[in-house]
Amino acid sequence: MAKSKKRESINILFDKLYVKSNGAKVIEFSNTELKSITQDTKFMNQFDATKYDSSIKLPERLQKYGYFIVHLGEGNHAFVRGEGYHRFEQLSDKRVVSVGKSLIDEAGKSEAGAASFLYNEKILQDFLGTEEVKVHTARRTKFSYAFNVNGNELYAKNQQIEIDGIFETNDNSIIIGIEAKNVEYLDFEIRQLFDIMKYFEMLKEKKAIPLAVKIRILFVVRLHSEQKDIVRIFEYKFKDKNDLNSIKFVRGTEYIAKHSGNSTLN
Repeated sequence: MAKSKKRESINILFDKLYVKSNGAKVIEFSNTELKSITQDTKFMNQFDATKYDSSIKLPERLQKYGYFIVHLGEGNHAFVRGEGYHRFEQLSDKRVVSVGKSLIDEAGKSEAGAASFLYNEKILQDFLGTEEVKVHTARRTKFSYAFNVNGNELYAKNQQIEIDGIFETNDNSIIIGIEAKNVEYLDFEIRQLFDIMKYFEMLKEKKAIPLAVKIRILFVVRLHSEQKDIVRIFEYKFKDKNDLNSIKFVRGTEYIAKHSGNSTLN
């Protein structure tokens, strides 16, 4: 079904709940409530209807009133007033690299595949400044946590998250989590990186990994063409591990990956 239908569904539900809540800063809703709307608009995927990777994709009513959608787990969500997206920084550090051909990579351009591409072509290792990196498969998991967003305390229960790439230095001192996209927007949903950070912090709290391990969070944008790939790596951190809006840019590099028979960094 056309994307306009999913935005229409959210617009209808938002208008209904906005009036009912008298314009509250946080307006919670469930998939059940959304389903009652989507049945009318013939759009049946409630999960997809609440996902917007960029603020420019948000339904017009949310844009008009300054809201975005926060996922609270177990089919629950909230319209939250304020900032939920971060604008990508302009990258001045640019490198040209030569990359090899991969049949699997050419067969499909998935987000997890973008993370694998970074590792296989040693782009990730160059960004990290070390060749000693282990790769782990992409991960989907559920966990619960409390957090702040735009001054509001919320709780995500059994929130499902996906991590497109997980890497670890051979000395076990650093773990790297990656969110990857194969499309270009001006901004991204902060929650995508915040979830990754909170997951690894949860593992620290449970003593599944040592407290001393450094967590590095990367957002990767890969734009593919027949002649080259443009790969932008943005590293971020959160000054307050409980505050979604405390995101801070650390550094970034743009790699222009030209296709050749072999894989070498210039």
